Order: sequence, then C-alpha cells, then structure tokens
Amino acid sequence: MSESTLQKIAGYALLLLALLVFGSALLRYVFNWPIPDTLDFSRVLLGLSVFWGIALAASRSDQIQVDLLWDHLGPQARRLVLLLNQVLLLAFFLLFGVLVLEHVYHLYLTGKQTVDYRVPLWILYLPVLPAACLPAVLVARSMFKHRQGG
Repeated sequence: MSESTLQKIAGYALLLLALLVFGSALLRYVFNWPIPDTLDFSRVLLGLSVFWGIALAASRSDQIQVDLLWDHLGPQARRLVLLLNQVLLLAFFLLFGVLVLEHVYHLYLTGKQTVDYRVPLWILYLPVLPAACLPAVLVARSMFKHRQGG
C-alpha cells in the first residue's frame, strides 16, 4: 500500500470526523437536533485516522528518534540499534493488533449497540482492525527489505 493511499485514508477519516462533529454541534445548538450516534461514529473515525497515521509513520520508519545517541555510533552499532528498534516495533504492533482484534471480538460477543440506531458496535470497529494490524505488516516488510540489502 503506497504512502499516498495511507495519507488519503487518514485524511478522509479526519475530514469526516471534523464534518460530523461540526455538523452535529451546529444542528444541536441551532435546531436542537443532534446527529444520532455522533459519539460512536466519531470514535471510529478518530481511531481510523490515528491508526492509519501510525501505519504511515511505520511505513516511512518515521517514528520519534534520538539522534544524540545515533550520531555517536559506528555503522555496526547503528545496524544493531535499527534492528532492535524494528524488533521492538514489530512486537508492539503485533500485540496492539491482537488487542484490537480481541476488542472487536468482545464487542461481537456482547452484542453492544449504538444508542440511537442500534448498530452493532463491532461492525463500526471492524474497519479499525486492518488499520491497527497494518503497522506490524509494514515493519515486518521493512525488516525483510533491510535484511535483503534494500
């Protein structure tokens, strides 16, 4: 998946979130009629934009870095630090993906629904699942590329 696709998905989710919250607030204060289930839909859109943003950062290897240590390391130590970074990121993102999967499954089992439209919450959270798992795939791909010399 290209970076521009990840940027577009995160951007559109953020745009929809802003429009939904603004529209609901406007309708609530002007006509005393909020958009139903705004809270649940806005949570999902926020999760989508954040998780796709994390996937974008993982695809670029653009996480927060401490260059103070990096600048004083030799080439072999840099490779070791990079490998340690990728292994820790992969472990974190795998665990994160499993926890999101577990949360969606729990929502499915409990049958929780939105307040107004009675939409099952697991359906709303289902699109967040690939976004939560994608960073692990991208870090693993980056590790594989790095091991192949690319």
